[in-house]
Amino acid sequence: GKELHREVHKNGYGAHTFVANSLIQMYGSCHAENGDLDHAKIVFNRMPARNLASWNALIAACARNDQCQDALEIFYRMSLQGERPDDLTFVSAIDSCGILRSLRDGKLLHEQTLEAGLVHNTAVANTLITMYGKCQRLDSAWSVFADIPNPDISSWNIGIAAIAKGGATASAISFSFRINLEGIKPDGATFIALIDSCASPNSLPDAKRIASWIGDSEFWSDPRLRDATIDMFGRCDDLDTARAIFLENPTSAAGWAKMVANYARNGDSRTAINLFKQMDLEGVKPVALAFVGAIAACSNSAALGEGEAIHACFEEEEHADRETEHGPSTDMVHNAAIHMYGRCGSLGRADSLFRSLRRQSVVSWTSIIRAFASNGRVDLGFRLFREMQLQGTPPSAVTMAELQSACAHLGLLRDGLDSLASMLLDHGIAPTAENYACIADLLRRS
Repeated sequence: GKELHREVHKNGYGAHTFVANSLIQMYGSCHAENGDLDHAKIVFNRMPARNLASWNALIAACARNDQCQDALEIFYRMSLQGERPDDLTFVSAIDSCGILRSLRDGKLLHEQTLEAGLVHNTAVANTLITMYGKCQRLDSAWSVFADIPNPDISSWNIGIAAIAKGGATASAISFSFRINLEGIKPDGATFIALIDSCASPNSLPDAKRIASWIGDSEFWSDPRLRDATIDMFGRCDDLDTARAIFLENPTSAAGWAKMVANYARNGDSRTAINLFKQMDLEGVKPVALAFVGAIAACSNSAALGEGEAIHACFEEEEHADRETEHGPSTDMVHNAAIHMYGRCGSLGRADSLFRSLRRQSVVSWTSIIRAFASNGRVDLGFRLFREMQLQGTPPSAVTMAELQSACAHLGLLRDGLDSLASMLLDHGIAPTAENYACIADLLRRS
């Protein structure tokens, strides 16, 4: 891609709008591996003339690569410059609102879609439903869905997912039954949305109901659904059922990974680590999720030596397989390792790994902030938080909760309360139940 860009510049085609738009799209697509989203912005800013496709390409690139705040800022900048957004613009911008949980921006964009006559556009409506679901506004999500003239299976699935994310599993199941009444056949995504709705032991009866429905359908042979069902029963603390489903197809690398993660999540760290080691004996190559689960198990049991060995194993495979280097899966494993090193008190190793990352996402920053803050170094935690802001990475509610929890344990009343105010005033983040719980704990201890 970079070589082609040099050829474009060398031959004087850089000023051509169509060529520049293609370069922006290319850099946006390659960002996950090469970290070149900055090049997309440089190409955009140097364009002598831009069209709607230019703005859409950059907004989509930012939204797709976790720079959602930038995506919204570019959207508003576009409006100020008199360029009218279309359905593609709104889809990327509204998606960014959902990722950021920014209900304020989401409602503003919803109003703009009404003014633009795009609210009945299926792609726009589906994105609005997803955004409201992520912002826990199920009434608004349902209102958008109800206004779609002829919802297709994609809209139904997104509606189910939005209800499920709001924690209303029974309502999501009831909603899904309406698909048959409307004469629409459910697909694999319908079942995935239902599976994702079961996230705690309280959901076990619903999980069994969903599994029975899937088992009676043509989709049970789909390995992705079977692996997702393993994960569902793990989240519901029914490891016996999860293991029984896993043993029906013990050659699935994803199935092994789900079981490792299930045992780690349910506190059986030794079984998780042993199962990870058994993968090698069975000739099954671990996928990223298996490494994450095994490292999490080491974190839970403070098994630093085994954690280091598993992380080193991943780094060896990472360098052997260049195609996966610096991708989202790689980030996921390294972030888990940062947390593990912090949990084991190896702050130097955690910081060294963090500094070596090619892409430092909000999850990476949160992991390293947690490492220092949870080890009594709240001063360094706040210093990293300020550095994170200077780097242009917006914090999440989880980031703030890490700082607030540390403040509670150390009795730092002023810092904790300031962080809560900063969430709303500086970052536009709606506090979650976890944030309020940390502040309540802080007030109780002070």
